[in-house]
Amino acid sequence: MNIEEGRNKQKSKSPEEIENRLIGMFALIYSKTLEALIERYGPDALDTAREACINTIVEMSKAGFADMEDRDLHTYVDWLTTDGTESSHRYETVERTENSIRLKYLYCPWAVYFREVGHPEIGKFFCDADGPIAAVFNEDIKFDRTKTLMEGDDHCDHHFYTEGD
Repeated sequence: MNIEEGRNKQKSKSPEEIENRLIGMFALIYSKTLEALIERYGPDALDTAREACINTIVEMSKAGFADMEDRDLHTYVDWLTTDGTESSHRYETVERTENSIRLKYLYCPWAVYFREVGHPEIGKFFCDADGPIAAVFNEDIKFDRTKTLMEGDDHCDHHFYTEGD
């Protein structure tokens, strides 16, 4: 058997399996890196990393939104739930009206893997970017959340809304 035949015999991984593996690797690498920085520079390193992470996510999102013409609430949530980093998330739509969309996330690989490596406070950087990303998409979109899987709740309750006319 040649190398190519061997590769073809390997079980193909689904996009969800690949996403989960990458998120797990990222959680471990990022957590260990921040552990070292905190040990060397103190707890302020965590605050600096949080700010840099959120700012980077927001800037990346801005670039991704650049070609999008429709900037309404529904377009944003549709983008959020199909942007390519949501394939292994599990959620239910609880409400979808003209001015309000509520999502109940039941599974988030980011929460699973950051909790698994013992650093949900680092994984929460990604949760904390949700509001700023929505605001960068459209400053009229508001975001609330009272529960997160990252912090051990049984679900995340995302509420995206605009003020009614």
